[in-house]
Amino acid sequence: MTSSSSDEREILAEAVTDEASGAGVTTEVLTSTDAEGAVIGYTQITTIKDAAGNSYKTTAVFDAGGLMLQSSYSDSLGYSSSTEYQVVTASDGAVIGYTQTSTSTDSSGYSYGSTVELDASGNVNRSSYADSAGNSSTTEYQFATGSDGASSGYTQTSTSTDAAGRTYDSTVTYDASGRAIESSYADSEGNSNFTEYRTVTNDDGTVAGYVQSFTSTDPSGNSSTSTTAYDVNGTVTGSTYVDSSGNRNSTEYQTQTDAAGTVAVYIHTTTNEDASGNTSTATTVYDATGNLLRSSFADSAGNSSTTEYQFATGSDGASAGYTQTSTSTDAAGRTYDSTDTYDASGRAIESSYA
Repeated sequence: MTSSSSDEREILAEAVTDEASGAGVTTEVLTSTDAEGAVIGYTQITTIKDAAGNSYKTTAVFDAGGLMLQSSYSDSLGYSSSTEYQVVTASDGAVIGYTQTSTSTDSSGYSYGSTVELDASGNVNRSSYADSAGNSSTTEYQFATGSDGASSGYTQTSTSTDAAGRTYDSTVTYDASGRAIESSYADSEGNSNFTEYRTVTNDDGTVAGYVQSFTSTDPSGNSSTSTTAYDVNGTVTGSTYVDSSGNRNSTEYQTQTDAAGTVAVYIHTTTNEDASGNTSTATTVYDATGNLLRSSFADSAGNSSTTEYQFATGSDGASAGYTQTSTSTDAAGRTYDSTDTYDASGRAIESSYA
C-alpha cells in the first residue's frame, strides 16, 4: 500500500424487497483505491430487514488479493461482533505470522473477546479470551525441534481466571507424534496434580509397554499416587495406588500360556492395605474365553475363602452346566463348605452346605 485510501466507489448494488412486508436484502460492494487510483481493496455490505422490522447488517473488508481483513455484524436487537485479521511481517517484509481478533456483545451488554496468534505456517502460538463477567484465559504453545531441525514436540501452557478470581494453571507436553508425555495442573484453591507418561523399551530398543503415573494433592494436603502399566498392545498389566493416609493397593494381571504359546488362563491378583495396617489379598483366575475358574481371598484378620468353578460339556461339546465349590474360614477358625450345581441354563439343580 503506497498511501491511505482516498476513494471508495460503488461497483455493485443489489436490492430485493418484498413490497407487502417491507422485508428485503440489500448488498453493496465498494472498491477502494489509493491516491494513484490503484485498487487496494473491496468492502461488501449486506443489510437484511425482516417482516417484523428487525435489521441485520454484515460488513466484510478484503484486500486487493481477496484476503479478508475485517468483518463485522450488528442488528437492531442489540447484538454486534467484529473480527480483524492482521498479517505480521518482519523488517524485511517477510510474513512471520497472523493475528485474528474478535469481539462480540449481546443485547444485554455482555461482551467477550478473543485473540489468536499464528505463525507463518498457520500453527497457533497463542490464544486469549476475556469477557465482561471477569473470566479470562490464555494458552501458549512452544514448539521444540531436534538437532536436525525436525519437530520434537511441543508444550501447551494454559492459565485461566474465573469471575470470582480463582485461577487455574495447566501444562501439557507432547512428543513429536502428538502423544502426551507429561501434564500438570494447579489452582488457587490448593488442588494440584501431575501426570507422567513413559514408554518402556526392550534392550533392542523396541517398545515393550507404557507406564502412566498420576499424583494429586487436595487443599488439605492429602495426596495420592496411582500408577498403571500397559503392554505394547495397550492391555493393562498392573496398577498401584498409595495415599498420604497410609492406604495402598496393587493389582497384577498375568497371562499364562501352554507349551504351544496359546493363552491358557488369566490371573488377577489384588493386594490392599489400609491406614491401620490391615491387609487383604484377592486372586481371580479366568480361562482363555473369560470364564471364572477360581477365586480366593485372605486377610490379616484370619479370614479366607476359595471358590472353584468346574464346567461340564455334553457329547456335542455344548455346555452342560457347572459346579461351584466354596470353602471359607473366619477369623475364629470356623469353616464353611458349600457346593452348588447348575444346569446349562444356569438353574440350580443341587446344593449342599456344611
